[in-house]
Amino acid sequence: MKKAIHLTSKERQIYLALLSPEQRKTLNEYRKYKYNSEVLTEFSQSGGDWKFLEMQINYNYDPSHPQDSTLKCSCGKGVKYLYYCQSNITGEVLGFGSEHLKQEAGISNAVVREILNGQHKIDRGLDEILYWYARGYTFPKLMYEFIQEFAFDYEVEEYFKTKDLKFLAAFEEQNLPIYNRDYKKLEKLVQDVNSRKSREEYERKLEEEEKLRKEREEKERQEREKRKREEEKRRVEEERKAKLGQAKKEAKIKKLKAKFKYYLDEQASWEEKHQANLEEKANQIDSSKRKQTLRKDFSGLANKRKEVTRRARLLFDKLFDEETSEMYALDPDDYGLILVLYGILGQGKTKAHESVNIANVAVGFVTRLAKKFEYPVRQTDQELYQLYDKLVGILLSKGVIRRQGNRVVYAVNIR
Repeated sequence: MKKAIHLTSKERQIYLALLSPEQRKTLNEYRKYKYNSEVLTEFSQSGGDWKFLEMQINYNYDPSHPQDSTLKCSCGKGVKYLYYCQSNITGEVLGFGSEHLKQEAGISNAVVREILNGQHKIDRGLDEILYWYARGYTFPKLMYEFIQEFAFDYEVEEYFKTKDLKFLAAFEEQNLPIYNRDYKKLEKLVQDVNSRKSREEYERKLEEEEKLRKEREEKERQEREKRKREEEKRRVEEERKAKLGQAKKEAKIKKLKAKFKYYLDEQASWEEKHQANLEEKANQIDSSKRKQTLRKDFSGLANKRKEVTRRARLLFDKLFDEETSEMYALDPDDYGLILVLYGILGQGKTKAHESVNIANVAVGFVTRLAKKFEYPVRQTDQELYQLYDKLVGILLSKGVIRRQGNRVVYAVNIR
């Protein structure tokens, strides 16, 4: 149905005779509907003083005897096409031929040409239907059934109005070929539905892939959440351990402070006393640089004193617990005691098999420290020697030092 067909009046009558009365009725109703649709569209766009109502056609119109036409223009002339119009001003209804339509209804030549051109196209289209029906073509049932089964309403409405669908159904019932333009619309609709079905299949596969992707993402999310919970649990545990460790550390520091209270207080007292002396000396010096050096020297001395005291006291705690101290009547708050021990054990650093510092060395070390740092050592030199002998005996019994021939050596490494 691609070839343009132009039937003569005689051919048209022959082909019409091949149709049943029901088929001719269907075809005429469709032709009238298409005519009225074309004219109504052009009238609506013209903006004139007349409103189109309907058009009638004299299919037996003879151009050589127009006076015999059953359709008469309001001027009395016989016509093939009669356009019934209603005045927008008076409401009067009149029938016009195409020429009178231009004069009375005020419709422009261009609009009338469009109307006649549209009618010509409709006539040519219907000639095609007659031509192809005579050659055995019938209604395109396969395409029609396909769209009925698979097309959505919105897809059909894109190509066919409700009235068009009504005539499609009528043509299907009468098994008539359809108007060429409608055939192309139907063909395009089938293509669209097929494309949509292919697209739906593609989208279905995409949805399946998307579903799998989401399942993977959900699984990964759950694994991340699990790791996050485990990490949070681990973090909480680490924080708990850190707090516990900090608490233990603080408790240890508190305990050490309690243990070292005597030494801390003594150090503070010493620093306070010497700080006052320092400021007094500084006030007697004009040079700011010398004042700065004086204060720096004092700070260094105070830090060294504090460090020696700390190391000596910790060494005592390392070797003697509270029970052992009580058993041997050892006072941890005795400067003389901890310093002699510090001297015996090489200032807290020993190497196995090396000789232990003799009494003169250890006691001499204590004497020098006491003088340098003004430690409040209450023992006399003789008492310090006695303290040396006592501590050596205890250390021998504890295995910290041992006799090797005529020497006494360190039995362990101390750091």
